[in-house]
Amino acid sequence: DGLHVSLNTVPPPTTTSTHKSVLASSSSSSSSSSLVSPRVAAETALRAHFARNQSVISDLFCGQLCSAVRCSHCGHVSYAFDAMYDISVPLPSNSRYGDTTLSECMRAFGAEDELPAGCYQCEKCKQRPTCYRSLRVSHFPHVLMIHIKRFTYGAYGSQKLSGRVQFPLENLDVTPLLPHASELGGIGGVFGADQPHSIRGRTPSPTSTTTINTRTYDLFAVAH
Repeated sequence: DGLHVSLNTVPPPTTTSTHKSVLASSSSSSSSSSLVSPRVAAETALRAHFARNQSVISDLFCGQLCSAVRCSHCGHVSYAFDAMYDISVPLPSNSRYGDTTLSECMRAFGAEDELPAGCYQCEKCKQRPTCYRSLRVSHFPHVLMIHIKRFTYGAYGSQKLSGRVQFPLENLDVTPLLPHASELGGIGGVFGADQPHSIRGRTPSPTSTTTINTRTYDLFAVAH
């Protein structure tokens, strides 16, 4: 982050501004005028981020996360979009002390988490039932940095998980991170298939002229 701030070619705003996630609704008939379709919200959020952030770091490493919250009472799904420069994937609960694969870690990353009843109000039915939250990558970067969560926390402190994670040197399939075809108005497998330089708002640099296949990545480096 510090390197990006130093290299950012966009001058800082003259007035203090607060970054907000761009929200979207799965229902086109939502009564809230502030909500737009998921595809439009994703593109709007990405354009807004690149309007404020333009550097070799953002060119290479910046993607976009989609957070989806599903209401168990009415089935409504709301979305929020935020820029990302890396993702942190957990070890699957059934393999925390044994071997696993990076693909399984990515599936665990995209699994739904239960939100306790009362902590989230559905924007459609206005109830506060149990809701379910999941994460997907709605826009992939040129270089995808994946951090593996190796620590678990409990009443007696933290514990490092020592299970080995296997990964390919070439053609890592990141399909588990993509939104499902029914999500985001068909955004899965479509939006994010390339890095649209019109969204980035600048002429592509020599490091960012290659079209990206969002479903596979080759290994570049490993850090411990």
